[in-house]
Order: sequence, then structure tokens, then C-alpha cells
Amino acid sequence: MDLSQDGQQLIKRFEQLRLTGYLPTPHDKPTIGWGHTGKTLNGAPVRLGVTITEAEAESLFLLDIQWAVKFANTANDERSVENPPLLQPQFDALVSLIFNIGQHSFEYSHLRKAIVAADEAQTRAQWKVWCYQAGEILPGLINRRNAEWSMWSTALVTT
Repeated sequence: MDLSQDGQQLIKRFEQLRLTGYLPTPHDKPTIGWGHTGKTLNGAPVRLGVTITEAEAESLFLLDIQWAVKFANTANDERSVENPPLLQPQFDALVSLIFNIGQHSFEYSHLRKAIVAADEAQTRAQWKVWCYQAGEILPGLINRRNAEWSMWSTALVTT
């Protein structure tokens, strides 16, 4: 599956476009564009104060979401015949979450196991766990998880 426009907009809503390198929270890495923490298009590391254009931010975003889409597809592919593939809103919500928490955190999580098993009660419980950073609950992460779960849940209502 691919990330839909709705999924892209969900991620962008919470990442917020920043054309100058900044620290989203004291425990984050320098960030630019829509949540980009790697290297800029010219290969330079993202640093505080470095600037990019909106077109560069869009290019970085499209590159960045590829790894999150890959890991969402991996979990989706592991669902069994009894547990049909995710619907588009579920997939979009999952990519947003993976994009935010990272590959390693998702890959070995109880949330991933619940999604693969199609255990909706456990999926919901585990989804809400991902609102901490450095041991603190962040209101922005609570809002993001709620928005993602709302998107995920639209698929549950329509099936």
C-alpha cells in the first residue's frame, strides 16, 4: 500500500513545516521541514539554524515517509487470511505513528504484535502508550495519537 493524501496531511499537521533547523523538544535531534532529522538534500547534517526551501522540505518529506510506509507494509503483509489487510485509513494512521516513533520502536513493540494479530482492543491500548518522550507525557503526542486513532477507527466503523 501507499500513503494516501489524507495520511500525508495527518503527518504534516503534527510535524508542522519549519524551514529553519530547530529542536522540537529538548530531547529531540535538530529537525527541519516536516520532521526531517537526517541530512539535507546537499548531504549536510540538519543543524540548528540551517535553512531549506519549501520545495526541499517536500522532497525530504517524500523520501522520509518511504521507510515508514515500508514498515507499515511489513506488518500489514504478516496479517493472516483470518485477519484481512489493513484498510487505507488504518494504514495511513499506522504510517503516521511509525514515522513519529521510529522503525526500531515499532518493529519490536506490543503494538505491532497486536496489529498483526488483528486484536483491536490490544491495538487501541498499545496505541495510547506512545505519548511519552524521555519518561514524560507530552500533550502534543496525546493529540497526535488521538488523531491517528480517530483515522484508524473510521475504518472500523465502515467495515
